[in-house]
Amino acid sequence: MAKVRLSSQRPVNEESLARAHSPFLESVRHWIEPSESISSFRGSYPLHPSISHKFLFTLYYKVLYYEHMTSPALFAPAPATSCFERWYRHFLDNRNDLDSLPWREPYRLSATELRLVGHSVQQFQLGEWARGRGFRRRAAGHVGFATDQWFLPALELFIAEEQGHSEMLGRFLDHEQIPHLTNEWTDNAFRRLRKFAGLELCVTVLVTAEVLAMSFYQALRDATRSNLLRSICVRILCDEAAHLNFQALTIGLARQPLSGRSRALRSWCHTLLFRGTALLLWWQHRRVFRAAGWDFGRFWKDAGRWFALLQQRIREAFLDRDYSAALDALRLD
Repeated sequence: MAKVRLSSQRPVNEESLARAHSPFLESVRHWIEPSESISSFRGSYPLHPSISHKFLFTLYYKVLYYEHMTSPALFAPAPATSCFERWYRHFLDNRNDLDSLPWREPYRLSATELRLVGHSVQQFQLGEWARGRGFRRRAAGHVGFATDQWFLPALELFIAEEQGHSEMLGRFLDHEQIPHLTNEWTDNAFRRLRKFAGLELCVTVLVTAEVLAMSFYQALRDATRSNLLRSICVRILCDEAAHLNFQALTIGLARQPLSGRSRALRSWCHTLLFRGTALLLWWQHRRVFRAAGWDFGRFWKDAGRWFALLQQRIREAFLDRDYSAALDALRLD
C-alpha cells in the first residue's frame, strides 16, 4: 500500500488508518448519496485535526476502491427494484372478477331500504368513477415519480381498480333499478379541488375521501339485508384498505424532501380537510349509518382511527429510507 506524507507530519499508512476508522467503512454508503452535504460528511466522521480535508477526500476515494476490491459484498449495488414494483404486482394479482359476486340473488331492497341507502349508493358510485387523466398527467410531470419505471404502471392499475368499484356499484343500481347520477355538487367540488392541485394535494384529497369511505362501506354493509350489497361492500373494503397504504406511500415520498416544519404544516392542513369532510359525510349519509346502528360518536371514532393509521403510514414512508414498512404493509387492518 502506498504512503502519503502530510506537511510537517510523519508518513501515514493508509491501510492502517482505514482499519482504525472502521465506522467510516461501515457508513460509507450513506456518504456517497447525493443528498448528503460536505458539512454533514465532516461532522459525521471526525478525524484527527492534523489530517487535512484534502487528504480526507483522497483517502475517501482510495478506501472506496480498497473496500470494493477486497469486500465486494459491502458495496453490492442496491436492488434495482422500485418500491412501487410490489404495488404493481399487488394490483395485478388483485384484479377481481366481478361475475364472482352473487348478481343472481333474488332479494330486492325494500322501500324503506331504498329510501335509506339508495341515494348514498348513487353518490358513491359517481364518486368512485374517474378517468384519471389529471392524476396521470401530474404523476408524469413530477420530478420524483416520473423517473420511476413502476409508479405509472402501478397508478394505472390503481385507477382501474377504483373504476371497478364504480362498475360494481353501478351494476347494483341496475339490479335494483335505481337510476345513475351524472352530477352531484360534492363530487364536483372534490374534482375541482384535485384539478387545481399538484400531485401531492391531488393524492391527499383523494385519500381523504377513501379514509372516510372505510367507515361508510362498513355501515352500508350492515344497513340492509341484501347479500349482494354486503358482498360488494366487503370487496371494496378489502381493496380500499390497501389503497390507503399505496397513497400514504405516495404522499410520504412526495414530502420526503421537505423540512420537518413543512411536513407538519401539510399534516395539519390535511387534518382540517379530513375533519371538515367527515362532518359533511355524516350529514349527507347519516341515514345509512343510523340504519346500521351507528351514532355520530361511533362514526367519528372509527373515521379518526383510520385517519390516524393513514398518518402513521405517511410518516413511515418519509422516515424509512428503505421503505421497508411501506413495502411490508399491504393492508391497514
